[in-house]
This record gives sequence, C-alpha cells and structure tokens, in this order.
Amino acid sequence: MACHYAQTDVIWDPAYTPDELLSIQEAIPEVSHFGKFLIYTHGDYDHIVGRPYFEGFTQIGSDLMEVRQDKSRSLAQLRAIDDEYYIDRSVSLRYPELDMLIRPETQSEYRLGGIDIKFYAAQGHTVDGLFSLLPELGLLVAGDYLSNVEFPFIEDTIGHYHESMDTAKKILKECKVETMVPGHGTIAYTTKEILNRIDHSTRYLDSLVVPDIVDWRISWGYSPFESFLDKMHQKNIDYVRSHKI
Repeated sequence: MACHYAQTDVIWDPAYTPDELLSIQEAIPEVSHFGKFLIYTHGDYDHIVGRPYFEGFTQIGSDLMEVRQDKSRSLAQLRAIDDEYYIDRSVSLRYPELDMLIRPETQSEYRLGGIDIKFYAAQGHTVDGLFSLLPELGLLVAGDYLSNVEFPFIEDTIGHYHESMDTAKKILKECKVETMVPGHGTIAYTTKEILNRIDHSTRYLDSLVVPDIVDWRISWGYSPFESFLDKMHQKNIDYVRSHKI
C-alpha cells in the first residue's frame, strides 16, 4: 500500500517479490518535500520484506514490534520462502530497525510530513499490530485484519482479537472510512462491507471457543484458498486449546 498526498509519501508493508518492490520504488517521487515514511502494521515475515528496498524512509512500527522475541523466526521464514520459490534478491534481508516507535495507548495522533495519521493498537493476530487511519482521506490500513479471503489467524489471544474488532467498529463510528485496505484480500469501499468483514471475523472467533468446533466454511464462509485455510484452521484450534484462550 502506497499513498502520495500533501507532498508526503507513506507506504505500508511493501511486498513481496523483487520486481514488485522495485515497481513500488519507481512509483514514488524522488523528492517528497515533507518526507518519506514506511509503516509496518506488524513484524511478520511477509510484512517486513520490503525493509532494505526503501533506504532513506523513516521506519515506523509499534513499540511492541521493536521488542518482539521472534525476530529471527520472521527472517528464517522469509529466507525459507525465498528458497522454496527460487526468489533471488540483490539485497541483504534484515529485521527493521525502527526510527519511530508508536505507542497508541499513550499517543494515537501523529503528523507525518503533511499527513495526519491516527494509530490504534490491533492485537489478536499478533501482539504488535497497528491500525492506521488517515481521516482526511477516509483511509484505514488494517494490516492482517478484515480480510475477505482468510479468517483470523491467531498468534496472540482471541480476547485481544475481539478488542481489535471493537476498535474497528469505533473507528467507523468516529470517522467516515471510504477505503479500507487489508494486508491480504481485496479493498473494501463501503462501511457496510467493512462491518460485514468484522461480523465474519467475530463469528469465526466465537466458533473456536465452543466444545464442538465447526468447519471454518460454516463459521466464516467461502474462500478459494481452501487447502491452505484447512491447515490454518487446525493451527488456530491447536493454538487456542494449548493456550486456553
């Protein structure tokens, strides 16, 4: 996701292949009078891959991303995917060193160059997640939430995930969101569609805490990526049972 507005450039989680990343580079003006910023919605491998391609950008993420204990795992996953799919990069992969730490519980509103951005904690998928809201543009960048192709993947807690869904509802009440960009899946352009995705996610989360967990197709709905989601559904079940969340 890239945004050029008010002589400022902001990108979120640029990915994934070298050609894709180079095309994002080329789309950004050489001169941005009020600065260039790279925001990480969280620190999973597929969201940090763009780090070495955007030197000179102010690197931004949550304070909890800075202290993640599994940074080496994220890099190992990234290298394993590159090996599996024969992706040859001309850059050295490394975990981001953040220039600006976002602490949404103490300060949610920031001005990045010429753009006002509000950040909200978005936990549940991971502990270090962020929602980014650009009120002037009616734009919400949701990271790995509110997808229409994958149900919630839980690596934190169901309770935190529910809180993130409540946060999304709160944002919709406080601001007219005309565009919501998830990390995976298609963009939502209406409040009705965003609320529908919140409802889908909530139904799926609720299905994981009952004695007889149903097939994800019943609790969440259709996705074309069934084989992968079968594995992720079982992973969620195992995680919830082992962590008693």
